[in-house]
Amino acid sequence: MSSQIPEMPPSEAHQKADNASLGELLGDVTRDLSTLMRQEVELAKAEAKQSATKAGKGAGMLGGAGVAGHFVLVFLSLALMFALGALMPL
Repeated sequence: MSSQIPEMPPSEAHQKADNASLGELLGDVTRDLSTLMRQEVELAKAEAKQSATKAGKGAGMLGGAGVAGHFVLVFLSLALMFALGALMPL
């Protein structure tokens, strides 16, 4: 009982490789690599834009929280000033 793997018919790429010259194959490889590099650069740009958008939103929210915190400190100090002024008249 030997299990033999049935032989697959050659794919279109194998048939093309058998009929093409070395120069044509190298041309195909360089063209495919060039396309791959362009796609990778486009993907990196899209990812950088997306992360920059998220970072910008986060920085804006952090700045808004800082301003709100500053207003809280100002209003609390004013409330403390008026409370102490009412308790300790001059």
